Amino acid sequence: MKTSIRIAALVGLALVVVFSARPYAAGWNDGSRLAAAESLVDRGTFSIDDSIFVRPGLPSAFPRGGPFAEGNGAWEKGIGDKVLVLWHYYSDKPPTHAVALALVYGLVKGLTGLSMAERPDVHCRILAVVFAGVPFLVAVLALDRLFRRVAPRRATLLLVSFVASTGALVYTQYVNAHILALGLVAVLVSRLTTLENGPASAPLVLGLLAGATYAVDLGLGPVLVLATGVLVVVRGGTDARSRARALALFLAGVVPFAGLHHALNYSIGGTLRPISMVREYFLWPGSTFTEANLTGLAAGRGFWKTVRYTGKLLVGPRGYLVLNPPLLLVIPGLLTLWKRRRDRPEIGWALGVFVGTWLLYGWKSTDYSGGALAIRWFVPLLAPAFLLLAFALEEREDAVPDFVLLSIWGAALMLLALEGGPFRHGLVPLQWAVTAAALYAWAVLRFPWVRARFISAAGSSGRS
Repeated sequence: MKTSIRIAALVGLALVVVFSARPYAAGWNDGSRLAAAESLVDRGTFSIDDSIFVRPGLPSAFPRGGPFAEGNGAWEKGIGDKVLVLWHYYSDKPPTHAVALALVYGLVKGLTGLSMAERPDVHCRILAVVFAGVPFLVAVLALDRLFRRVAPRRATLLLVSFVASTGALVYTQYVNAHILALGLVAVLVSRLTTLENGPASAPLVLGLLAGATYAVDLGLGPVLVLATGVLVVVRGGTDARSRARALALFLAGVVPFAGLHHALNYSIGGTLRPISMVREYFLWPGSTFTEANLTGLAAGRGFWKTVRYTGKLLVGPRGYLVLNPPLLLVIPGLLTLWKRRRDRPEIGWALGVFVGTWLLYGWKSTDYSGGALAIRWFVPLLAPAFLLLAFALEEREDAVPDFVLLSIWGAALMLLALEGGPFRHGLVPLQWAVTAAALYAWAVLRFPWVRARFISAAGSSGRS
């Protein structure tokens, strides 16, 4: 793709991101994060007792748009994603993300003189652009760089598929940690190949990116740190001394962000565990959370129920692969990928991050990421998954038609998903009709006997 065309496409995509940002919170998840940022700036505390997202009042009090959309149930009781610690409410989300949100909110408030309570519509939109839209654009730029390096013949096709055929763009409408983590992981993936022949600081940069991801996404973060640490050792040098030095640099990058998270988390909840994993903190009047539905606590299921649940996270009605169809091509491409000897460490890294995060949630979670599109926990996994796709498409010419078909399928689903946004309780409109049509088209493409019957039926219809 020519540079001028690439720049024009990026500008157009940036405009889409800006105008798709919503001037209110979708509900509990982003409202909890925004409440913490508001409280830090306006009241100098992590406590969200007096936040407009906890006590929103009446819609009539916000003539220019309140903290939630009209008709949102959160208007009545405020957000439910909160913990009660020593008689004060706090957000149950990672506090490091709240600090970052507060820095931008405080800057905008200082420049405009408008508080969140006065104009939530202004601040919700700006924070969505900065913390959801910008990370998405960063991910696009990072993956564009990656694709042009590892799969130059398919770079444009891969990038268009990522933008149009996955749920990433939909998640730019509201503040959320998942799209922020995607931006960080995409940059990390784009720099993996610098370990062998790149600058001596490469392990440190990877550590900073992995540590920042850990601080905002406590499900993916530990798996990412472990997998990247192993890759740093494997690619960090030819002798034990150079590998030990690379690992030390990597850990030096991880510690500041990971340490900040645990320090803030401890200051709020008096525990090194995420405060969202302390059952006692959810024993407040009206709480809907129990050990049976809190993510991160032992689910208490039998073995086969856990296996079934874990499978449905990928291929159930709201499964990750079902609503990100291009990723389906990774499964048949794994054997082909393993033939790429020179890339085996990176392939192993991508599989480790993807499978490790999936199995961790399958073991420790109980729902399907709440009301969200395509298992929101797995949004950052698009980066390692597309690394595998890039390798597969560069290796196999005959897989390109399949990838194009799956991308068209995904684009149709995401077009239907845009209006409802990322936080939804139902299925995407016409999801099963689009899926059935796409699977049939894929069968026609891949199986001669299905194609023969299709041609025969089309010919009969034409003669009639």
